[in-house]
Amino acid sequence: MAVKIKNDLGSLVISESVIATIAGNAANKCAGIASSTTGANFWSRENLSKGIKVAGDNEKVIIDVSIVIEYGVKIAQVSENIMSSISSQVKEFTGLEVEKVNILIEGIKVDK
Repeated sequence: MAVKIKNDLGSLVISESVIATIAGNAANKCAGIASSTTGANFWSRENLSKGIKVAGDNEKVIIDVSIVIEYGVKIAQVSENIMSSISSQVKEFTGLEVEKVNILIEGIKVDK
């Protein structure tokens, strides 16, 4: 589902994958994340939208992010940083309000 924004000049359609890539890039810059949950590799430029789902209407979006965190980090603090970063980046680049950012922590990466 794409998000459509209309005004007097016309309309703008932003695909879910664009919003997911913006969110993935924002999350990737936050400390404490080991990877997305789609594989063992860290997020790369080609996979920034993996593990991210976007839903929304014409002015607000809800973003679900599934991640693996590094062992020893403060989960609540990392999650808050991710939520804040994603919300601000999506708003800055698209003009859309982020209603919610839901974080699903699916694992912890423990170094050997």
